Order: sequence, then structure tokens, then C-alpha cells
Amino acid sequence: MGTLIADNYAGYLLTTYLFPAATAYLRALPEDKRAGYLAANSWISYTNNTATFAFPHYLAHVGRMKGLPAFDDFDIRQPEPNLFGTRNTPSRHFTSVCATPPATPTPPLMRISSRWPAS
Repeated sequence: MGTLIADNYAGYLLTTYLFPAATAYLRALPEDKRAGYLAANSWISYTNNTATFAFPHYLAHVGRMKGLPAFDDFDIRQPEPNLFGTRNTPSRHFTSVCATPPATPTPPLMRISSRWPAS
């Protein structure tokens, strides 16, 4: 796929995770259940035992769960910030590990596009 950028991220998610998961799910269903599922989810195409769909249709189906890029809410009322809490502060957005850069940088897991602005 090359460099992962905003322009190809949806395609990456579709081909790497979403299509294979949907295909496995649909293949595992009995034929009558699969037909019913596909009738109820007409945005999914199932051809030659392979599921495909457009990313905007997938997003419309799942809906927007939380704002990006944070996975928790700003006022720390959701349960996720409890993961980072301490005895004195029950909920926090980040741990000290996230706030402190490593002494020795680790190799990146993926290349950042040169189109990404330098910070």
C-alpha cells in the first residue's frame, strides 16, 4: 500500500481489517441467515464469497462514537480515563508514559508521509 496517509487510510482499513472480518462473518452464517443479514444491510456487497462496501456506508452504519483524536471525553466522565487514574486522581487523560518521550527513540512502526506538517 505504500505510505499510509489520510488519503489512503480508509482503503487500508477496508482491505486489511473490515473486508476480511465481514467476509469471515458472512461465510460462517448459514445461507438463509446470510441472505437475511445482507437484505437488512444492503450497503454490503457479497460476491464470490467476499464482502465489500464503501467506507462512507460503513461509517453511516456504525455512526460516530466519540470525537477524534482522543478516545475519551473532555470532562472525564466516561470509563476509559479510569485506566489512567491514580489513588488521588481517579481519572486522567494520559499517563506519565504518554507525556514523557522515551530517552532512546524506538523505530517507527510506519512511515509518516512527508505531506504531514512538521511539529
